[in-house]
Amino acid sequence: MKKNLEGFSLKTILIFILCIGLFNFFSKKSNQSEINELIDLIHTKYVDEISREELKQKIIKSALSELDPHSSFISKKELSLVNESMQGHFSGIGVSFRIIEDTICIISVINNGPSMKKGILAGDKIIKVDNKLFVGDFLSNDTVMRKLKGVSGSEVFLTIKRPRQDSLLNFNIKRGYVEMSSIDAALEINSKFSYIRINRFSSNTYAEFMKAVSKIDITKEKKIILDLRSNPGGVLGDCYKVAEEFFDKGDLIFYTENRKNNSRKFKSGKNGFLNKNDVFVLIDENSASASEIIAGAIQDNDRGVIIGRRTFGKGLVQEQFELTNGSAVRLTTQKYFTPSGRLIQKPYKGFSLEQEKILNNIASGKILNLDSINFLDSVTFKTKKGRTVYGGGGIFPDVFVYPDTSNIDGFERGEIYLEILNYHMQNYILNHFDLDKIKSNYNINTFAIEFELTKTEINVLEKYYNKKNVQENYVFFNTEEEKVIKKYIKTKIAEMIWGNNGLHRCLIEEDLYIKKIKQLY
Repeated sequence: MKKNLEGFSLKTILIFILCIGLFNFFSKKSNQSEINELIDLIHTKYVDEISREELKQKIIKSALSELDPHSSFISKKELSLVNESMQGHFSGIGVSFRIIEDTICIISVINNGPSMKKGILAGDKIIKVDNKLFVGDFLSNDTVMRKLKGVSGSEVFLTIKRPRQDSLLNFNIKRGYVEMSSIDAALEINSKFSYIRINRFSSNTYAEFMKAVSKIDITKEKKIILDLRSNPGGVLGDCYKVAEEFFDKGDLIFYTENRKNNSRKFKSGKNGFLNKNDVFVLIDENSASASEIIAGAIQDNDRGVIIGRRTFGKGLVQEQFELTNGSAVRLTTQKYFTPSGRLIQKPYKGFSLEQEKILNNIASGKILNLDSINFLDSVTFKTKKGRTVYGGGGIFPDVFVYPDTSNIDGFERGEIYLEILNYHMQNYILNHFDLDKIKSNYNINTFAIEFELTKTEINVLEKYYNKKNVQENYVFFNTEEEKVIKKYIKTKIAEMIWGNNGLHRCLIEEDLYIKKIKQLY
């Protein structure tokens, strides 16, 4: 009986391989006889039938996992997908998701994308992928994307748990081409603040950023809110170009060091377009890599204020080396440092379970007292103007914004509700609201601040949903839910009139981070 290697322990094998010099495996000059001999032995003598190729990949992956958290093996099949994501487009199923606890929750479904055509709805939870259970603590954004992406035309079989339905639903989805934009929004909040949200850094990000900025009125007096929350990083080149726009020529943005402690400094090559504007950078525990580089540069150069929660702590530089069989290895070759000398990478070796627990509590905002984390931040650093900043991995904010533990905050809850309702919401809005009239009576800012839905309009919505037989599955019109629904009908109207900027302009009114900035500055 053939068995999958998921349940096959490679620890003993890994130790043996490391002892005979696996790190020379990728050198053409290395003697691979011992490795091949071991693979042959397992393949022919092990109690269960094991694929030789799968065995090789498992051994390589296990070996790389012993080095650091970010060195990784990329199969031939995965390589094109990885390269696509860096180019600002990919082939996938056309959804955005969030991992809630240990389960993938669909937040939105791309219009006319593969998932929408098959009937996937926001609020659906993915339980199985290709008939294999796909829930648990092992889930990360990277593992999910690698599983759901694939060659255009290829198929993936999903098992879905839909809210308030007892039975699981099965969908066979054919992957298709999906465009990705790096800029979620670029808009003026008021005469004082302008807002720019970057969701990741691809090879198109800088061009998109400059195009977006050119469409809004940014004077030197404008305060810029740069939203990098949940931005996982990406292409370093475009990150560096975006960062340059906030600095004077010669300002140090970051530097790298290799195993020989050779340093390479990355300074701004020009006076940036936004170099005189006050800057507020929004970060959270999911801001990583390139996002941390920008936040660290802003903080260490005293260019602005960092708002939010401690970042992820991904500060290792990977280079990609293609192997002869079409696969590749992404190997860590350097470390990122902020201008003050802070290593961005959070510790991944020599860490106790208690320390890991504390670090996780910091990232979630559960630890409020700086004294509680002295063991991580025993080394302090000074900014250009002499302010104290803290090491220990990631970027520690100047101003904390802790999660609203009493409820899901407006930003997250609204997004989920909006999209769950979206299945019927568009028709409801088009049938019951005069969008042209609303657009003539409001601009994007006055709408976000002044527009209110009436009780009558909510009653019409309730009747509409009852008629469509969806209330029992999705919506409960109690007092609390009514507030949320009113708020996000408004958000959806704004999106239909002004696009993504309209959506985010309404969300900003409920955003705890923005409220904190307005309160303090």
